[in-house]
Amino acid sequence: MSNSKKEGIKFEHELISSFNKVPYTSVYKPPDTPGITNGKMSFTPKRPFDMFVCHRGISIAIEAKKTSCVTSFPFGNQAVLKPHQIGYLYTHYVSWGPSFVFVNFRNDEMCRAAAVPISFIIDNLKTLKYKYIFDTFQEIPRDHNLWNVEHFLNSCVKEVTCKWAEYGDA
Repeated sequence: MSNSKKEGIKFEHELISSFNKVPYTSVYKPPDTPGITNGKMSFTPKRPFDMFVCHRGISIAIEAKKTSCVTSFPFGNQAVLKPHQIGYLYTHYVSWGPSFVFVNFRNDEMCRAAAVPISFIIDNLKTLKYKYIFDTFQEIPRDHNLWNVEHFLNSCVKEVTCKWAEYGDA
């Protein structure tokens, strides 16, 4: 396993631990599924995204990505987001659930993370190539080995509650 892959898995585990520290929050990480072999053909179902977080009854879909390039994150042709991940995140989003890509910039000098809404990625997919994340999106502060995600979670609940009120579903 490459060092980059190990760092990505470490980021996922840090996020899960961080979310689990917040009251009224639970995390579900869909398991990786083994391949299904049928004669000569092998098929491995794709996991939709890295985790569901439920906070105060609101479902939030999260895909965690790690990069060592602190100035930008590739969204265009060299994107690290797969088309099926974008599709599943967007489907969750339009079904009244916030969906985000958590981007972790990690190198020898720094470790930062930001939450990028899938709606921004969808709206800008054709024109977006690289984006300096910290000028645009909510940065997630870090305390020791945990991420301070409580403000992020509460903003997601507020967003969904406002949508429900707008459509008379609250």
